[in-house]
Amino acid sequence: MNELKRKAVEHHNAALVNGMDATEVIVNLRGDLLSLAERESIQEAFPTRRAKNRELISILFRTREELEPFEGFVDALKNTEKHEIMAAEILTTYTHGNIPTEFEKVSETSPTRAVGTEQYSQTKQPELSTMNADGRIKCYQLNTIPKGHMLIIANNTNSKNKPKAVDDGDQRDKTQKKLEKLGDLLGYDVKSSYNNITAKEMKVALKEFVTKIETEPHVDSAIIFIWSHGDAKRVFGSDGNAIKRQEFFDALRPDKCGNLTGKPKLIFIDACRGKKHDRGAVMKERSAEQQEMTDSDTDESYTSDERDAALDKREIDAANAYAEEQEKILETRGSAPPKPNQQPQLSHLSDMLIVDATAMNYVAYGYEEGSPFINAICEIFESNHRKRSIDEMLQLVHEHVLKELKGKKAKNGDYAVEGTNYTSSLRKKFKFCPTRDGY
Repeated sequence: MNELKRKAVEHHNAALVNGMDATEVIVNLRGDLLSLAERESIQEAFPTRRAKNRELISILFRTREELEPFEGFVDALKNTEKHEIMAAEILTTYTHGNIPTEFEKVSETSPTRAVGTEQYSQTKQPELSTMNADGRIKCYQLNTIPKGHMLIIANNTNSKNKPKAVDDGDQRDKTQKKLEKLGDLLGYDVKSSYNNITAKEMKVALKEFVTKIETEPHVDSAIIFIWSHGDAKRVFGSDGNAIKRQEFFDALRPDKCGNLTGKPKLIFIDACRGKKHDRGAVMKERSAEQQEMTDSDTDESYTSDERDAALDKREIDAANAYAEEQEKILETRGSAPPKPNQQPQLSHLSDMLIVDATAMNYVAYGYEEGSPFINAICEIFESNHRKRSIDEMLQLVHEHVLKELKGKKAKNGDYAVEGTNYTSSLRKKFKFCPTRDGY
C-alpha cells in the first residue's frame, strides 16, 4: 500500500482496532488481497478481536500497491454492516488530505470502559495547551470512527403551554429525520434518536446515552439535539412534564462521563426560553456626525418600541444571576477531587458548546416549513462542515434564521425575529474535518 493511503488508514487506526470486526470484513474482502493461509491465520492464531484487527491491517499495509489494497479494504468496509461510516471517514481523509503529521497514539492498557467516578481520575489527562508556538489555536482532533455519538430528541407536548406556532407530528417526524441525516453526514452514530417521549423517558434516554459513551469503544466527541417546548430553565416532554436544561449539561461532566474529558460536547436546544416575542430592531442610516457620537447619545435616536425589543439590563442581570447560581451548585456537587501534586483539572463544564434557538426569556418559533433554527443548521452544516469552524457556521446560522423569519408574524400579529445565540467553553477550535496539520 502506498504511503498516503497507508497514512489515511493509520489516521483511523485506533477506531479500526477498537471497533472493526475483522471476521466480517474478511468475508467481503477481495480474494486476491488475502491468501487462504492468511485468512486462516487471522481467525485461528489471534484470539481477540483487537488482535485480529491489527493483523488484518498489517497484512494490507504489506500488500503490493498494484493490487489496490486500500481500495479493496474500503470497499469491504462499505459492504460490511455497521462499518459504512468507517469506510466513508477513511476515504474522506485520503481524498481531502486530512492526515495529521503525527498520529495520536492510544495506549493498549488505557481504560475504555466505565468504572464509576474512578474513571475520571484514571482517564489520561487531556492536553491543556490550546495553541502552538506561533499562537495558532489548535483544533480538536476527531480521529475515531464514528467521530462521536449523537442524541436526538424530537417532541410534541400535551402541555397547555404551547408557545410554538405549529405543534405538528409530521413536522416532528421530519425534524428527527433531518437531524439523523445530518448526523450521518457528519460521521456520527445516530442510533440514540427518540420521537415524542415523556420527561421520564428523556431522563432514561440521557442516562443510556452517557452509558453508551462510557462502555462502547471510545469516541472523540458527542452531540445532543433537542427539539421541544420549554421555558427559561426546563425542557418539556410529550406528557407536559419537564426536566431541567441543566441535567443535559451535567450529564456530560467529567465526573459523570469520564470518556469525554477534554473532548468537545455540543448541545443544541430548539425550545422556547420564555414568552416574549422579539419584534426586532431596524438598522438606521446615520450621518458621519452621528457616527462619532457615543453609544449613549445614539441610543436617543431609537424609539421606545425598538429599545423594548432588545435584551435590557434586567434580562442580562437575570442571565448572570442564573449563571452564578449554577456555579454555586457545581461547587457543592460531588466530583473526583484532584490528588496531591496532580496536574490541574479542567473545569466541570469545559469543552462544551451550548447553542440555543433563541435568547433568554424569548419564544422559539416553528412554522409549516419547519423549525427555522433546525432548517438553518442542517443547510449550513451540510454545505460548510468540511471547511468552516463551528463558530463560523453558527454565525451563518444566525443570519440564515433572521432572513428566514423576515416578513413573518407571531400569533399576536406583530412581526417577529429569532436571535440564535450560544455560550462556549471550548478550549480549541472545533471543525468536523480538521486539516492535516490540525488547524
